[in-house]
Amino acid sequence: MGEGAHMADSNQTTRMSIEALKKLSTRLFDHADAITNAAARNIESDIRLAAHIASDMASLRVHLKAIATACKDESTARDLRKLLGEG
Repeated sequence: MGEGAHMADSNQTTRMSIEALKKLSTRLFDHADAITNAAARNIESDIRLAAHIASDMASLRVHLKAIATACKDESTARDLRKLLGEG
């Protein structure tokens, strides 16, 4: 796949649910734990970083959803729901 094709794919991302992010994070940590080849340590490090990012995103989405639910300003609540892909 050429660089142009990769760039096009990266612009077509879909929002993942909180549960999907948590499952992805767990799988990535498991993949990183399975790497035993010393030459692949950079890959392991990148996978662990991606796992932490997925976990953090899930946590942020949980908190953002709680804030949107409790928000008294309907316009702001609507904007928050849009950020979550629910609006």
